[in-house]
Amino acid sequence: MEALAKALSADGIRVSRLRTSHAFHSPMVQGAVEPFRHAVAQVRLSPPRLPYVSSVTGAPITAGQATDPGYWAASWSRRCAGSRP
Repeated sequence: MEALAKALSADGIRVSRLRTSHAFHSPMVQGAVEPFRHAVAQVRLSPPRLPYVSSVTGAPITAGQATDPGYWAASWSRRCAGSRP
């Protein structure tokens, strides 16, 4: 992580570490899921211009997923695809 942060900083990309008391993508964030979904629903979401892999499915994200506030909210409390139990 340190090497990545340095490389990004060298490219002029602002980097800051997130200090947290628990892992995200876990049941510990369940109380924030619905307020987050509501907040995301207020933002205009667009299909991605560049392909990327969904941390939820492990497959390329679809336009439907990328523009669904429910997808983003649910991703908070789901284990990342391919992660170990």
